[in-house]
Amino acid sequence: MNIKKLAINSLYIGFLILAFGLTGCKKYLEVKPTNELTISTYDDVKALLGAHLKTFESGRNYLSAAGISPFYIGSQEYLYAHFYSDEFDVNLYMNFLTQNNSADFVPSLKWEHEFAPGEIWEQYYKSIGFYNMILSELQKNSSGDKERDEQIAGEAKILRAWYFFRLMQYFMPYNEAQLGLPLNTDPDAVGSYDSRRKTQAENYDFLISELNEVLSYSFKVRSEYNIFYDERIAHALLAQIYLHKGGSGAKQSDDYDKAILHAKKVLDSGLDYTILRPVLPTSADSPQIFGGTTKRKHALFVAIQGTNEMEYVWGVPYYEIPQYPSKELLELFQPNDKRYRRNFREFDDGLGIVKYEATFLYAYSMYEFFTAAEMKLIIAESYARKGDEASALRELTEFASSRYEGYQRNESKTVLQNILDERRREFCFDFTMRWLDLTRLQTGFKRSLRRAGQEDQVFEIKDNDHHFCMPIPNKEERIENPIPQNPGWTGF
Repeated sequence: MNIKKLAINSLYIGFLILAFGLTGCKKYLEVKPTNELTISTYDDVKALLGAHLKTFESGRNYLSAAGISPFYIGSQEYLYAHFYSDEFDVNLYMNFLTQNNSADFVPSLKWEHEFAPGEIWEQYYKSIGFYNMILSELQKNSSGDKERDEQIAGEAKILRAWYFFRLMQYFMPYNEAQLGLPLNTDPDAVGSYDSRRKTQAENYDFLISELNEVLSYSFKVRSEYNIFYDERIAHALLAQIYLHKGGSGAKQSDDYDKAILHAKKVLDSGLDYTILRPVLPTSADSPQIFGGTTKRKHALFVAIQGTNEMEYVWGVPYYEIPQYPSKELLELFQPNDKRYRRNFREFDDGLGIVKYEATFLYAYSMYEFFTAAEMKLIIAESYARKGDEASALRELTEFASSRYEGYQRNESKTVLQNILDERRREFCFDFTMRWLDLTRLQTGFKRSLRRAGQEDQVFEIKDNDHHFCMPIPNKEERIENPIPQNPGWTGF
């Protein structure tokens, strides 16, 4: 996708299709539709961003027509990442519920889905274009009060950094220092923006400086105003970024120290890693069980969606039609692991996945972002990668004591591998978590597909395989901006 078009046009579409007015200065998210919106004041800018943030809170897709919705709503990204990972049994996957999914399933077995990269690329860059425009309009229509302006800028900058970081995880070859991604942050730069592939260091420098700037703001966050403008979220995102950066082509000697620093700031704020993943609510618990919230003790942002699309990922355990975990994943769990009973139940074909089981026909999907458990495991892994095994073991043991009835680590594996195994157990089936971990770990795996009367098909992704990085989409980007393609994807 031509980034300059995405950075400029996507928001204008949003203005034409759906506009919102502000009902009161004290309630940032209380917005209502109006017939038209001319962006000419601070409150106009605040109203438009408020409409977008309301989508995160309510789960209702306010700006979907403009293509700037939260990435986990109405997206196939979850499905693609699930197919690409090593978490489920491919031989039990294609039940009668998922036959219509074969067009996505089969090419994903080879990690070569034809349309997924373009869909993800376009969705994320459109959203980045939206945040660019919000920041540009804010600069043109300042409130005259620095702290009030920071209220809006903080939201847009954290979201822009988060979206761009995910693009880097999907499309940036992990060990290729010169192959970062293009980025335009100026919506007015029509023909003069820098369209080249920047270096990985330049991309990381942008993310880190953006988030550090937000952390320097003097505006005091208030829950009635803000969702993502939260210093804890900025610290959590920086912890993720430094962990990912620590083994990348842009790595620096203090990356893991900084990952530890920022993750500890999140935990020191009171977020609790000892809480086991909460059981999903039932339809009888509340008439409003869907949508997002920042009011959880174990995670900084949690959203719950429930659509029949999730049947294709999870099956319908309620009607005894689950999906099944891969043998390798299941073997990582021990009976004394509390998550074992939470995630799996016996069905006709073995232990099926019930982590997202609903109490009615459709499966839930719970999206948990920036969890305390992730921060604790980032600290443990960072210590291990620094060579401080004693500290890594301490953090691992503290975490595991809340997950097991009598924890004993696997002495045949390194402390680092024990920590990585904990990440896999803790976040299995979570939104894109395993695939994004694999893009960082670059650890290959095999899977065999058996079909009656046919020879087994073996699919392998090797260590450091080019398939761990998606190709730069031709139709959505390179046809208008002929930047270098990712290695290994020539002709795709």
